[in-house]
Amino acid sequence: MLTLLAIIGLFKISSSALCKGLYIVTDEDGGRAPVFPFDVCFDAVSSKIDVSGKYACDGTTPYQYAYLGHGCSGSPIVSQPLNDTDSGFDAECSGSKCSYAIFRQYENTDCEQTGDYVEAPVVTNECIKINATNSGEISCSDTNIRTTIYGDATCGTEVRTETVFETGCDKDDNTYGEV
Repeated sequence: MLTLLAIIGLFKISSSALCKGLYIVTDEDGGRAPVFPFDVCFDAVSSKIDVSGKYACDGTTPYQYAYLGHGCSGSPIVSQPLNDTDSGFDAECSGSKCSYAIFRQYENTDCEQTGDYVEAPVVTNECIKINATNSGEISCSDTNIRTTIYGDATCGTEVRTETVFETGCDKDDNTYGEV
């Protein structure tokens, strides 16, 4: 299965309709694609320790926050401003809230929903221009996240849809994931 960040890297969006989130810079012409929505908490378990995190803006400055425990509650243990120019990312602190899905990947290799895991939110339902003749969109259902490639620049004529993450056992690496 292709990684979601690799798929997102194929897309770019014009700056006229950006939702609030963290964007990856896709080319030298200012193209960018949404990666993480702002103000969405994601949980993880690492070495049996519950942690959580989110990306958010304080005014016009984007931050990465980390918390001890799930749910992003209490005071963050890490509150770090993101430096756009060094990271290859760009932040949009205004606009509407991004649509998103959260996927969870368990780190064990016995295809079970047990042990350490990491969650990650991904921006969905944004028509993203790939080039002059193609566009794409990431969407989700209760059981999968998929990319759709369109044969026009406005997400009108579907060419191909591919599931990039789904609930269940991934036979390639024997891990369990869920949407």
